[in-house]
Amino acid sequence: MVKKLLRKGTRVVSVPGNHDELARKFIGLAFGDIEVVEDAVHVTADGKRL
Repeated sequence: MVKKLLRKGTRVVSVPGNHDELARKFIGLAFGDIEVVEDAVHVTADGKRL
């Protein structure tokens, strides 16, 4: 599913959770077109911020 989203041009980010201490070491890096970030805000089509 993620590969399909990437092919369509969707921005894909990974936000490590509470128990992802190892993944936190990769914040600021990208694996292919998938970015690893500390936090993110998603804005829906109707302008809601999640």
